[in-house]
Parts: sequence; C-alpha cells; structure tokens
Amino acid sequence: MGFLLNEKIKDNKALGLKHEVEYNLELAALAGADTSDKDLTLDINSKDIEDVSALFPFLKEGRICLALHPFTSDPAKQWPMEKFVGLAGRLTAELDATVCMVGTESEGCNVRRSFASLGSRFAT
Repeated sequence: MGFLLNEKIKDNKALGLKHEVEYNLELAALAGADTSDKDLTLDINSKDIEDVSALFPFLKEGRICLALHPFTSDPAKQWPMEKFVGLAGRLTAELDATVCMVGTESEGCNVRRSFASLGSRFAT
C-alpha cells in the first residue's frame, strides 16, 4: 500500500462482513494511524453539557438520551422505518429514555412523519 493510498485495495463493504467503523479504521491504519484503541468514549466537561442542554431542551438531567440514525447510503443495509419506530417505542417505554433521531434536514421530514406516534419522548 502506498503512503498516499494511491494503490487500489479490494472494497468488500457491500459484503457486510464488518462494521463500517472497522473498514474506516483499517483505511486509517494503512495511512499510518494507530487504531489499536477502539474505545468510543468522549470526555465532556460541564460547560459543554450546559451548552448542549441550552440547544436541546428535551435533554433532561438523569434521563437516558439515545441517538438513532435510521438511514444508510447502502439500500441493501436499510432497515425498514417501521422497525426503527418500534425500537424507539421500546426504548422510550422500557428505559424511560428520550430518543433523538439524527440525520440530514431532508431526512427529518420522513422521520417526523414516521415517529409522530411517539409524541414528546421523541426528538428530531
């Protein structure tokens, strides 16, 4: 593999053998990045928490907030929207969680329509 990643490598993403993150980490490793630490934690200070809480008033201290992104660029991997609605409903009911759907502005119209039945425990 060339330093500038100017040599082709076989693209197996469509096979779904690994998570997208693993493919991206492999690519970063080829460029010389250390990808041995796969810990996905973020250090957040209290000022950051205050800023985010001001922007998103549906976030409540002590309540679980889960983000779901119900879209994919690969249609073969697209989970039906009804499944996301069911999952979000279970998460709100069983975990007393707020579910926040993330995506582009154009995706938001489909999300709002599909998730309207979940009411105030759903945020876009």
